[in-house]
Amino acid sequence: MIADSIYKYLGPGGSVERSMEGFETRPQQFEMAQAVGKSFDEGSHLMVEAGTGTGKSLAYLLPAILWAVKYNKKVVVSTYTKTLQEQILNQDIPFLRDRLGMSFRYSLCVGYNNYLSLRRLNRARQTELFVGDDSSQFDYIIGWSGETNTGLRGELPFKVMPSVWEDVGRQKELCLGSRCPSYGTCFYFKARRKWFGSHLLIVNHHLFFANVASGGGVLPGYEAVIFDEA
Repeated sequence: MIADSIYKYLGPGGSVERSMEGFETRPQQFEMAQAVGKSFDEGSHLMVEAGTGTGKSLAYLLPAILWAVKYNKKVVVSTYTKTLQEQILNQDIPFLRDRLGMSFRYSLCVGYNNYLSLRRLNRARQTELFVGDDSSQFDYIIGWSGETNTGLRGELPFKVMPSVWEDVGRQKELCLGSRCPSYGTCFYFKARRKWFGSHLLIVNHHLFFANVASGGGVLPGYEAVIFDEA
C-alpha cells in the first residue's frame, strides 16, 4: 500500500530528514502525504486545505510518484501559476529524484503554440520578411533553434513579438504532421512522445481543461489528477 510507504520517507528519521540538513518532520505534511497515499490506494477523491509552510507539494508528489511507478500509471499535476510550476520542476522533482534516489519519468506539458516550428522557420528564412527589431529577434531565434532541446518560446531570453512568433511558431491548422520534412526533429512531436512515456505530467489548469474540452485530444490518457491552487 502506498500510504504505508510514506513513513520511511517523511516520518522521523526518514529519507527526507536524512537528506536535508536542519529538516524537522512536519506532522501536517506527513498526515497529508498519508491521506494522499490512501486516496491513491483506494481510488477515492480527496480535498486538502493546508497552511503555508506545510510542504504541500512534496506531500502529494511523493505518493503520486510511488503509485505511478509501482503500477505504471500516469498522474497529472495541474497548477494555476507558473511560479508553482517552476518550483515543482526545478526544486521538488530534482530533490525527489536526485537526493532520494527515486527513479521516475516526468514531463512539462504546454500548448502546441508554444513550440517553434522548424519548417516554418526555414520558410521564413527564405522569404526574409523581417526588418528592424523583428529582424533582430528572428536572427536570434535562428541561432537558438540549433541549441535548444525543447524549442519552447518561454525559454527565450526575451518576450517574442507576436509578429515574429506568428511566422515561426507552431500552428495546429498549418501542421503537416508526419508528412512534414521536419517531423523527425519536430520539438512538439518529440515532446509528445516523451509525454506518453512519463509517470508525471505537469500542466496548467488551462491546458488541462483544453484537454477536457477536446475529449482527451491534447494529453495522453491518465489515471489520476492532482489540482494544486484549485
